[in-house]
Amino acid sequence: MKDCIILHHLFTGDCLIMHACICHYAEIYNNIYIFCLERNKTFIKQLYSKMNVIPVVIPQKEHNKHKLPYAPPLTYIKKFLPSLKDYKLIKTSNSFLENGKISDEWNKSNHIIWFKKFYFLANVPYSIRQKYRNINRNHKRELELYNKVINIYGEKYIFVHDHRNIHYKHTRNIFLNEKMILNENYPIFHPSINFYNNKNHKYYNLWNADFITDNILDLCMVIEKSYKINIIDSAFLHLCSYLDLSNVTEKKILNHNALPSSLTILDPSYIDWIKY
Repeated sequence: MKDCIILHHLFTGDCLIMHACICHYAEIYNNIYIFCLERNKTFIKQLYSKMNVIPVVIPQKEHNKHKLPYAPPLTYIKKFLPSLKDYKLIKTSNSFLENGKISDEWNKSNHIIWFKKFYFLANVPYSIRQKYRNINRNHKRELELYNKVINIYGEKYIFVHDHRNIHYKHTRNIFLNEKMILNENYPIFHPSINFYNNKNHKYYNLWNADFITDNILDLCMVIEKSYKINIIDSAFLHLCSYLDLSNVTEKKILNHNALPSSLTILDPSYIDWIKY
């Protein structure tokens, strides 16, 4: 058996959590096939461009037909990989059906916290994430975006992220409290929207839609060089575990019921993060 298909959750943060699992199996099999949301294709293709991992991009119109928005159903294998016959199948999602029914495998592992379940179902120890700490970065693209930001915001800015976005409405809709974050001394940079609602605020006119990128990895340098970080439980938290944040003076995350009691359970690199 030379090939392997890994079915895992498709949202951006989940893809970052599963990176080590995919890297592990890429050392065992000739080819690893994974499914990818259309909106994440640039990010996923860069993440695995130097590896024997083949992302299969699912057209959004096709994916919208199902009641399983965050994972690929089993039917995708026959539909998008019809010529693949001899392969190992690894299922780590909580559902594999188009109707979104939760799988028995997932329910039987309810004693395990959700992000560790992915690895449990893949038969890989969660601790293996520490072995694969490097992600494939494009420093040229990162530098271009970073320079674009500091040319307007200056070198001292606060990086924030929540579910606000000028292009779509997120299903979870978790927002940061602006009054708790607004800082008159340092401008706040949000990668997806102008964080300032007050048009009279002195920093209101800094943001523009040119900052938006279709690849979360473009923001690595912007995050690493920020003065402070204040985010929600989103893909950016999981991206931060791969970054060097030693020069960031404060790292804060809004508490949410999906977070573990201690962030270090998720990853040891969160040792100095403040959950509030």
